[in-house]
Amino acid sequence: MDRERLISEIKNSFSGTSRPEIDNIVKHDCRECDSLRDDFADFVWSNIPPDIIDKNFDNLPLLTGEAYYHYVPAYIIMVIELDDPYSTLTEFLIYSFYFQGEPTKIEDFIYKKSLFTKRQVEAVKSFLKYLSSDPRYRHHHEDVNLALQEWSE
Repeated sequence: MDRERLISEIKNSFSGTSRPEIDNIVKHDCRECDSLRDDFADFVWSNIPPDIIDKNFDNLPLLTGEAYYHYVPAYIIMVIELDDPYSTLTEFLIYSFYFQGEPTKIEDFIYKKSLFTKRQVEAVKSFLKYLSSDPRYRHHHEDVNLALQEWSE
């Protein structure tokens, strides 16, 4: 699949998702989460500025399930447009698609994944397949394959 078709699939699959309430963007109150909430509060996924995503490249785990569900398409599109296999944004986004935390946190991951519609799951899988088919991303292929396995269950 080419980049433009993939971006279109992501946009179409996630159009109409509701932005979470401001008090449901992050999991708890701390300085880092407060900053993340403040950065995201005024935006829906389709108009969040790239510099905000870039600033928060590693903060996906701090988002609630609803916020992750709402904002992850912006991250996906930015990775596709960035087209940089060595970006930390790409790396952290891939990590967010499979569970690798403490066993006590598996429920959070399962819940987050349950929010996605079948069409959205297919869009996520298309993105992961896009990365796995590109030899420039070969250093990510093991993680991408783990994520694909996770999203195929």
